[in-house]
Amino acid sequence: MMNRALIVVLLVSITFRLFAQEGGMAPFTTANDRFMLFDHGRFVEQEPRAPKQVWMNRDRLIYQDHSGALRMLQSGRTVLLEPVAGSTPVCSDHEVAWLSGSVLKVAREEGAYAVAPEVGVFTVQDSMVAFHDLQASALQVWWRGRTITVAEVEQGSEAPQWSSGANTLTFYDRSRSRVSLFHRGEVKVLFDSTDIGLVAMGSDIVAYWDDGPGEFRVFDHGRTEDLEPFRPRSFKAGDGVVGYVSNGGSFKGYRNGSAFTLLDHTPTEYWVQDSVLLFVDNGWLMTEEGGRAEVVERYVPEQWDVHDASIFYLDLDRGIHRWRHGQRTRIAEGMATKRFERWGDVVLWRGDDGVLRCWWKGKRYEY
Repeated sequence: MMNRALIVVLLVSITFRLFAQEGGMAPFTTANDRFMLFDHGRFVEQEPRAPKQVWMNRDRLIYQDHSGALRMLQSGRTVLLEPVAGSTPVCSDHEVAWLSGSVLKVAREEGAYAVAPEVGVFTVQDSMVAFHDLQASALQVWWRGRTITVAEVEQGSEAPQWSSGANTLTFYDRSRSRVSLFHRGEVKVLFDSTDIGLVAMGSDIVAYWDDGPGEFRVFDHGRTEDLEPFRPRSFKAGDGVVGYVSNGGSFKGYRNGSAFTLLDHTPTEYWVQDSVLLFVDNGWLMTEEGGRAEVVERYVPEQWDVHDASIFYLDLDRGIHRWRHGQRTRIAEGMATKRFERWGDVVLWRGDDGVLRCWWKGKRYEY
């Protein structure tokens, strides 16, 4: 455990500015239980007592205070969302939603807004909330301030199953052997005549196996690309990128309308996060850059994190680095750092001296 403070790092917008920007603020709790914020180069107190839980939401800080009330900090103003403890909110970069009893609510600038009065399961991804509307017997999405019906759900049937990404959602209708796609306000049939619905959701991109014609395809910002006529062993999608292990075992990817081969064999592990395709091969941590495999380090770091095309990681000397498009930046020298926290543009860590340090836009700060 870290000395003197339990660091909980989140992301919110620049306080008191007209236009919200990502990054620049990181909350943490001090040894005497004060709720503090690193706020664009300065340290300020948010509340005198530590919160029970905190969540990230780009330009907003959502937190459950010491009494259990749900609050939101946005543009320097704190708004009460729920006066008593309830269900745990689900947050993405652009949206936050929670159940108050059976009522689905989202956070607006002026406070809580009720989306639907009787909701079962729901998910939050990017700027979209997908939910099973029990009263309307439908799979609905809350997107950019309006509710859109994706599919009808018969009374007494099982809860609908869906997969969601940024601005995209797929729903498998077993009764019709059909996979439907919601993309930026419109609903269409992605593919039909299928006994399975194998999809991977990304940001405006969907990788899927079309069982009818037997094609592995990508729906990319409205256009469809055929990748290969064999069902891959596995595939994952992110922000404009797809990674997959082909039927023959080679490791491949797709980006900007082009497919490429990274390895002629299967990696130990691979991930697609944001716009980064990251994988481990032969004990090395590697990434893709311009359709080619690049070595980040010739070992697998104890801790790493991905954000906005950047890879943050802890090296063997306990230093912190950022890898971005082939360029490595040293954030912190080796200081017996146990772990770091990264949300948005801010990195927080403690060295063996116990001092809290922040790195933001190339500068370091201490508290």
